[in-house]
Amino acid sequence: MEMSDAFTFELHHYRMKKQTGFEGIIGPFGKVLTIRPGSRMPGRKSLPAAELCLQGAHMPEVRYRSDSFHPLSLENSSLFIDGTRAALDFNRRAFRNKSRALTVTFRERSYTYTVVRTDRTFVLERPGVNVTLERAETTTRRSVKYVGAASDGADEVDLALAIVLKEVDTSPLTSIGAASAAVNAVLSPRRPEGGDYSD
Repeated sequence: MEMSDAFTFELHHYRMKKQTGFEGIIGPFGKVLTIRPGSRMPGRKSLPAAELCLQGAHMPEVRYRSDSFHPLSLENSSLFIDGTRAALDFNRRAFRNKSRALTVTFRERSYTYTVVRTDRTFVLERPGVNVTLERAETTTRRSVKYVGAASDGADEVDLALAIVLKEVDTSPLTSIGAASAAVNAVLSPRRPEGGDYSD
């Protein structure tokens, strides 16, 4: 694995006819692209799980599968890095955001993924290393950009994991999101999925 000095980077949202995601130049690791289908097929009652993948010449192969298409869910999901499954877990009963942080276990590593500001700032940490992504203000609603910062010692696995998790619905990791989900579950027990991905 290639270790890096501290650096900053940007991710920009893109949309094509059949796919959507984010792209950017990630310091010494070069260009990175996340890819997910642009929409689900209309008129189908039984829909397959959604999948997000990350591509980059100097990045590991990362695939995130979710039963929920938009947004990608933490529930009923799986994450694979170079073919090895990473374990995902968080404390659903905790009240504070820090206590509800997502724990990601991959091989010998244990990560903590925290939402600092709901849907705005995300921090991935392991001992001695952290990667932060923050949504930046843009001139138009459809122009979405994230500014990232990687600490000394961050490698391609750290960056890939932070970038992929940024596209997952992290509202369950916040007390506000958990409360909102509980209310929605009572008012709307089952909402149909589908539609185009949008930010």
